[in-house]
Amino acid sequence: MKKPELFTSVLLAAGAGGLLVGAAFAEPPDAPKGPRHEGDMFALVDTNGDGVITPDERQAAKLDAFQKMDTDADGFITDADREAMQAERKMRHEAMRAERREAGEEMKARMEEKRQERMAEVDQNSDGRISQDEFLAAESDRLAKIDADGDGNISKAEADAAAADHKAKRQERRGKWKEKRDTEE
Repeated sequence: MKKPELFTSVLLAAGAGGLLVGAAFAEPPDAPKGPRHEGDMFALVDTNGDGVITPDERQAAKLDAFQKMDTDADGFITDADREAMQAERKMRHEAMRAERREAGEEMKARMEEKRQERMAEVDQNSDGRISQDEFLAAESDRLAKIDADGDGNISKAEADAAAADHKAKRQERRGKWKEKRDTEE
């Protein structure tokens, strides 16, 4: 094989391999937006779900990847197509960042609301300040809830159970928040 033919063969093989990788990482239009690790890239190519990627499935994935890259549908991938893809990707990323900022602001507002609620619970005389007596009384109430057997002591098992309960409640709140966020989209 002559050097130019070898070079062309290597380029074609590398390009075909790149298209397969591109096809595996290309998101279908109805795919949920977000980090790529949330989806199963193998399943995108294994269209019949049998756990095997056949030559036909690879070919279909490569064709799909080519069509997505050929943004102007002229049958060629050009610099203009690449620039269009980059612009579209940039817009998607900017939209995701805006959603995260908005979610962060919502979370800050909820945290401030919770802080105000805790302050009101501890500030028994409602003077806007927490005295040492109010603080110690609130802490005693909190520790009494952890002291499951009521002996006045907190065992390691009681502390672990309280931590697990706190973690479960936090995960439940996060799940509700994520569900609310997803239904708003």
